[in-house]
Amino acid sequence: MDVGVTQRPGFVAAACIVERAALTVYMQVASFGHREQVRIMTEFILRRWFNRFLPVLCCIGMLACAGAPVQEMSNARQAISAARAAGAARIAPQKLTEAQTLLEAAEASLQQRAYRDARRSAVSARSKAAEALGASQAMADRSS
Repeated sequence: MDVGVTQRPGFVAAACIVERAALTVYMQVASFGHREQVRIMTEFILRRWFNRFLPVLCCIGMLACAGAPVQEMSNARQAISAARAAGAARIAPQKLTEAQTLLEAAEASLQQRAYRDARRSAVSARSKAAEALGASQAMADRSS
């Protein structure tokens, strides 16, 4: 049982449409019985499809990846808040300050729409905050 094109995910559906179009053209041209003409027509049509739709699909894919790093920024903020709540400002102030500085750099990059730099800084801020949290939890475990 064949799944309809509309029930498949985006890129798979696009590939199925191109495949069906090529197959349809191949079958129409094949009825003439000239193998070389069939091959040439099929290549021509496939090139035309790929030349038209491949750049569009690539642009859509890049735009999907190039969005603002909202989740990474949120993760960094939450990690810094958790580290502060665990007492990292007293136990590991340098790591917490580094995390806060990296978060501010990420916010500045976000304002300038430098999303790659913002994502990188936010991820670094989260890891520094996690280090500060780990240090404060280790200190709390030792004192218990």
